[in-house]
Amino acid sequence: MPAKKPYSAPPKVDRGRRTSAEKEARRWRLSIKEATETKDGYSWTTYIVQGWQEGSRWQRKRFKSRAEAEGFKASKQQEFLPDADPIRLVPTGLNQEQVREAELAFTRLEALDALRGQDGATVKPSLIAAVEHYLAHLRTLHAVERVPMLQALAACLADKEARGVLRHRSALQLKSSVKLFTVWLARLERYTAESINPAWSPAVADITTADVVAYLASLRSKAGLTAAPKTVNNSRADLRGFFAWCIGQERDIFLAGCARRWHTSNPAADTPKKTVPAGSSHILSVEESTAFMIRLEKEWPAYVPFFAVALFAGIRPGENGELHKLARHENLRKPSKEAGGRPLFDLDRRVITIPPSIAKTGRKRVVPVADNLAAWLTTYSGPFLPVGFQAGLETIRKVCQLSHDVLRHSFISYRVTASGSKAKTALEAGNSEGVIDRHYLSQPSEAEAAAFWQIMPTGTR
Repeated sequence: MPAKKPYSAPPKVDRGRRTSAEKEARRWRLSIKEATETKDGYSWTTYIVQGWQEGSRWQRKRFKSRAEAEGFKASKQQEFLPDADPIRLVPTGLNQEQVREAELAFTRLEALDALRGQDGATVKPSLIAAVEHYLAHLRTLHAVERVPMLQALAACLADKEARGVLRHRSALQLKSSVKLFTVWLARLERYTAESINPAWSPAVADITTADVVAYLASLRSKAGLTAAPKTVNNSRADLRGFFAWCIGQERDIFLAGCARRWHTSNPAADTPKKTVPAGSSHILSVEESTAFMIRLEKEWPAYVPFFAVALFAGIRPGENGELHKLARHENLRKPSKEAGGRPLFDLDRRVITIPPSIAKTGRKRVVPVADNLAAWLTTYSGPFLPVGFQAGLETIRKVCQLSHDVLRHSFISYRVTASGSKAKTALEAGNSEGVIDRHYLSQPSEAEAAAFWQIMPTGTR
């Protein structure tokens, strides 16, 4: 028979002394102690709930498992709560120490005297706001990794495209904006020595808000004039999104589990935004639209269908946009389930159907084919995208100085005037009335709109 082990007192559990308020309210501080017991050469673990008094004797109770002990403790604590006690037992994933820390935090916030904001209104302290402020402070103390701008840009584009949060055209725009900013930075006096190496670029962490503000103020148009407010805002948005990614943010929200720390903050976040006047979108005049279509007929007749649909139906013509996807769709000119058994491109019914798989908004829409567009598409019945179309489209845009979406902007402006309805035009264009209010309030006159919708092929005039 094995020798008995000498008795040793169980370790003392420090539950903390009860406050006077707790004693008066008969509120106990129950605890669970894990102990190993031995008898007749066998050892086992037991869980002891202790810390309450019945009569003049302190009580304790043993359990085989911690789950049983926790259940008994919870029920006992609820039993001891007076009816008017403000404390409530709620299910929580926090442990006891975390709960006590949260209670202490709320107690300290509530102990503050009434705070008032600049407008005189009472400010209610918020634990979440306090935590966010503290986390922001910690981030400023966190070591920042020094990553060159161009290296960061490549990583940003690869990550966003891999996650599918950036369209191809948007990726090209972001790449252009950040590269132009990097070139501008390399010309600064503080980088004179390093910028001799063409492959060098400043570290993301070195960029300041003052740098971003100065760069945006330096932007110029092709004619050398101050850049339009919309151009400045687009560049600002690209830089803001890029630097947000560099600190682990997506749309001003920190990504869970992302430890990327390439800057202490977003230097483009506090830059002022330019005010864009309502109705400032550039459109082609009736004369410019007529001259453009006549030039297409003479020099690039194979591209008439594409640009006629872009101008007179307003379908988004950008690279890999709705018009490109429509032109490649297998059911463009044959019955399609998405068009109710009709072709997507249907001159008999005078409609063009944009299915959800093509529409930028993910919603099906039907665009009417105006009389002049039907005439253009009947006269020039070739494919929307001829062989080698990419080079041809780039050449036409450059030679004719077509800015992005100017044809779509023109369609919407003339359509609003002709139909007299922003809501109807918004449905046909696949945007909202709010967009039309912000960008198309400087509408052409009724006479100009009537003339626009009478622009016909040369042989039908």
